[in-house]
Amino acid sequence: MQRWHRLASGQASARQVAAIGLLGTLAIALVDLALGGRLSMFFDLGFITLCLGLGLLPRRESSYVVAFMPPLVLMASFAVIGVVDAGVVGHSDDGMVQSVITGLTNHAAPLAIGYALCLVALGLRQRSLVGATRNG
Repeated sequence: MQRWHRLASGQASARQVAAIGLLGTLAIALVDLALGGRLSMFFDLGFITLCLGLGLLPRRESSYVVAFMPPLVLMASFAVIGVVDAGVVGHSDDGMVQSVITGLTNHAAPLAIGYALCLVALGLRQRSLVGATRNG
């Protein structure tokens, strides 16, 4: 129970945030594929929401690493999916690398929005932590 409280209170390490990001993205993709057989707007909205959550999880010293995480998490997720079935994120005749590039291109807008929300959340957390340190 202590571990979950630490994660929920913004005390996660960069490694924990990366694991949550990768597993969360793969879980969202799995659910979307089970529902419709392809990555749809459900995946995009889920990824955006996950990115916002990733910005709220890290401890202060892990914030710099987490600031680079959304594009890496999406790329790693697409690589895993591309190994299993390249046609899910790209075209059916694409190789794994080409399917990752196609997937990143097709989901560029949700990636940009999710990345921006992650950075905003990190920035607001940093600002509130600095203010709390000054006041307390």
